[in-house]
Amino acid sequence: MNFLHALILSSASSDELVNGDSLVTMALQELAVENTISKELERQGIKLTSPYSLILLRLGKIAVNDEIAKMYRDLIINLDQNEKEKDLMMLANMLMGLHKLDMLSLWLNVSFHQNPDIKSLFEDYKLQGHFFADLAQKREVLNALNVSAFANPKSFQTQWQILNKELLDTVKRTDLAESYLRSDSAGKLACISMMNKLVDQFDLAIKALEGSREYPQERHLALFQKMLQGYCELANSWQKQFGLPTEIEKCLQKAAEVVNKKELENLDLRFSKDFDVQAFGSSSGASEGRVLYPKTLEDAFSVIHQELLTMMRILNKNAVGENLPMPPLLKKAHEELRLGN
Repeated sequence: MNFLHALILSSASSDELVNGDSLVTMALQELAVENTISKELERQGIKLTSPYSLILLRLGKIAVNDEIAKMYRDLIINLDQNEKEKDLMMLANMLMGLHKLDMLSLWLNVSFHQNPDIKSLFEDYKLQGHFFADLAQKREVLNALNVSAFANPKSFQTQWQILNKELLDTVKRTDLAESYLRSDSAGKLACISMMNKLVDQFDLAIKALEGSREYPQERHLALFQKMLQGYCELANSWQKQFGLPTEIEKCLQKAAEVVNKKELENLDLRFSKDFDVQAFGSSSGASEGRVLYPKTLEDAFSVIHQELLTMMRILNKNAVGENLPMPPLLKKAHEELRLGN
């Protein structure tokens, strides 16, 4: 079975193929890239021995700089020329698993760049197999979640149960953070990617409900509050589990006071006068007492979301460190900003 066929069977749904979202479709649509690679290899007198190698070489296209592209190209050609067919097959299978986690680019540009030893990469991936499988399952649930259905009173409860039982109840448990802390950079980034996806989907679901005109006024406010309570619980659990700054906890405590208040009114669907979520946030550095606190549910919603994004930024930085590979132009701009030029 060739690599394309294996990809079709294991990582691409019919919808992905139709919509052009899968690696398979990209490969089929960009045969010109393969032709370019083939001609370059011919000029260098290199004849590939494995049917896996050419498509594996295509992945080098998503490297953010020439250094990583060359490292990856050298690895594939070395495996191919030394007839390491088993290693090429194992690499193909690993990449299919990473594709399901939407992790190909992060793996190549961070994990592989940090540790290009193929045996170590295989061992790390195998050790984290259960963690990756769990994250992939959660992403499948997130992808299937119908966020627009939260705008409809008839479908709200079904989607809310899915969000709670299949996602929130599990990601709030301590084993997520424990698995994260035990994992390498690839595992950490896969976890953060899933967490980001959950934050995005939860945010969209709340906005779908908030913007709906299908609910009676009292019910609308009650469900908005209910969803925000879940959002706040999620943020609080992650702040504690991942040991994130206490400044985040303080902001979330103020938001929790609002989302758990007993009396609701229509004004809760809007920002309170002069409330500035950026100034209030944990990363603003503003002194306590010098900023306005959240008062309405909408204020609290913006606070919770901002603090979740702050958490994701911190976790990302911790996972990849300061020396994240960048494209040359972006790296130059980053250096100029850092040096104040």
